[in-house]
Amino acid sequence: MNKSKTTNILPRSFKLENYEGMDRLSPLEWLFQLEARYQLHASLGSFIDCSHRLTNEEKKKFLDLIITDYFKNPFKLDRQYKFFSQNHKENVEIFVYAEYEKLPQIVTSGAIRPMTIKDFHRTNQQYGELFQNDRNAEPFFKEAIQRHSSVDSLKLIPFYMDLSFSDEVLEKEFKRNLASLRANFKDIEPTKNLTKYKLAYWASYKLLAYIDLYLWSCIHDISIKRPVLSKALYQNQSEYGEDTLRKSVLPIMNRLFTPNGIELDDLENPTHLLDELAILALSNLENN
Repeated sequence: MNKSKTTNILPRSFKLENYEGMDRLSPLEWLFQLEARYQLHASLGSFIDCSHRLTNEEKKKFLDLIITDYFKNPFKLDRQYKFFSQNHKENVEIFVYAEYEKLPQIVTSGAIRPMTIKDFHRTNQQYGELFQNDRNAEPFFKEAIQRHSSVDSLKLIPFYMDLSFSDEVLEKEFKRNLASLRANFKDIEPTKNLTKYKLAYWASYKLLAYIDLYLWSCIHDISIKRPVLSKALYQNQSEYGEDTLRKSVLPIMNRLFTPNGIELDDLENPTHLLDELAILALSNLENN
């Protein structure tokens, strides 16, 4: 979004002390908070789950009320809003993100799941002609390799699974087949995941506070000057400054608001930041 003007004034409702406690957020809580901000960013174009067509004036007004609530309650666990619309003469409900209590049940890496009809159709479109040869007993992935498919296609491998076998047998068979697949797909290495250690850095960068100020600037078409942001966020942190925003915070922001992520030094195969955070959240749920 192009900014029409810059400012050295922060929004009056922004208070850095409201963001104290960021360092105590669990991976699941980080996922919720970043997802809520990702969804609000998406709402700048059109509100999620709002059945009313709002005027630009009312939309900007309601967005301002929402981001003000983010400033006042940065860790809030219910991002569903209701405002009275003068244009429609009734309340308008604006849904930003699900309640936190529902999140553990819907978090998934998506790495292993039942194939959908869409998955099957896409695979059939790509490899349908393989069914016409005389080597149907060959493992699917070997035929796929011979077609010199892209890495993005090869990394999605359909599996045959018979649920009548015990979990113990299926787990052993899966690990055996996984070892074989890794040997055949050496170019596809597991993505380096986020760690709780990195989340501690996010907290020290005042990441959520920066994101909320950025969203406010998008809503009002204003760019806050970097020295002003640096001074506001790092009042008692002499080791941090404008370079921290440019070198450390902005890359995280880009990965959050860019659907396919951007390549960073520590990620050979970058994925969506929220996907990586979901994997970390899942592993921590399993360990608790």
